[in-house]
Amino acid sequence: MTFDSKLHSFGRSYRVAIVKQILDASPNLSHLEIEWNDFRRCSKTYTNLKHVHLVLDRVSPVPSQHFNVRRLTELAPNLCRLETSFANIMLDEHLVAFVLKIIRRFPRLVYLTLNKGSLYPSKEEKKIMFKEKLIAAGDGRAFDYNSIEIDLGLRDKVSIWL
Repeated sequence: MTFDSKLHSFGRSYRVAIVKQILDASPNLSHLEIEWNDFRRCSKTYTNLKHVHLVLDRVSPVPSQHFNVRRLTELAPNLCRLETSFANIMLDEHLVAFVLKIIRRFPRLVYLTLNKGSLYPSKEEKKIMFKEKLIAAGDGRAFDYNSIEIDLGLRDKVSIWL
């Protein structure tokens, strides 16, 4: 289910109330695309959600400020697939730590995509350095290097299969 941005004409509290009503009335809903600023205000745990696509705010300069991983774990603890879009999270050491935090908090996660639909190109050296740092930091602790696939697309999109 996707919550369209046409709801922006309504106030945030009204949008959040609509989201809560739909989630509470839909126990079989497993896929959700929603703005993080709306979803984070929900009050229940939605164990039925397996795939969440977060539409992030563009203005956060540090990856850990785009969304709170602990809060997302409280809302949707059984995620198998997580995607983000709209904001462009920089490929740097902050993102390495952020990715490892996500992988550790969601033991059932099999697919992670950050910067889906990104229009910002990254330099090849930056992509290689990010991938090497992620593998070095996570191998043996967060994941097994032999069973992970990391794809750094043409732009800043990061896809990880665990």
